[in-house]
Amino acid sequence: AGGFRGGVYEHVHTLDGSGGYRVFTARDSRPLIIFGNDPKTEISTQEVNMKQNRLERVIRGMEAMGLEQIIVSAPASVFYLTGTWERPGERMLALYVHKSGEARLFANRLFALAGNVDAPLSEFDDTEDPIALLSQSVRPGTLGIDKSWPSHFTLRLMEARKDVRCVVGSAPVDDARMCKDEEEIALMRESSL
Repeated sequence: AGGFRGGVYEHVHTLDGSGGYRVFTARDSRPLIIFGNDPKTEISTQEVNMKQNRLERVIRGMEAMGLEQIIVSAPASVFYLTGTWERPGERMLALYVHKSGEARLFANRLFALAGNVDAPLSEFDDTEDPIALLSQSVRPGTLGIDKSWPSHFTLRLMEARKDVRCVVGSAPVDDARMCKDEEEIALMRESSL
C-alpha cells in the first residue's frame, strides 16, 4: 500500500491480468476500484462485472432450496457479491438475484454508487418509494428474504405484491460465503502476515 491523493492505495489483480489499484479514500475509507498502471498518473474508472463465480454459487444454493429469487441486504453479503460496501442505516439497500443470473442493486442516491458499483444499479432518493421500484423487478412466486432486511421493507413489499410469498432466504449466500474462493484465501493469507 502507498499514499495517494489523501488516501491509500494497494495493487490488485484483475480478471484480464492488466492489474490495477484499489483506492481507499481518506474521507470514508470505502474502496473505489481504479484501473491503471500507476496510481500517481491520471487513471480512469472502469466498469466491471459482479463477482460472477460467487453469484453462480449463490444461484446453485438457491436451486437447492427451491428458490427462484432472493433479496440480499446484509452489507457484508452485498459486498461479497458486488464488491460494494455500504451501511444503509434506515435507507433500503437490496440486491435482487434471480436464478437466471439476473442481479440488480437497489440503493439510495446518497450512497453515490453510480459508476462505482460492480452490478446493475437502480437508484432512488428520499422522496421516492424504493419498494415500488424494487417490486417492479420481483417476479410472482416465492421470494427468499435476507435475515438482515428490516421487517418494515418486507411488510411493505408483501403489501405491494400480493402474488409474492416471502420466506427466509439467507442460506444461499451464507453457505456460499463459508467456502472461500481463491481471492478470499489470498486476502486472508496477506492479512495474516
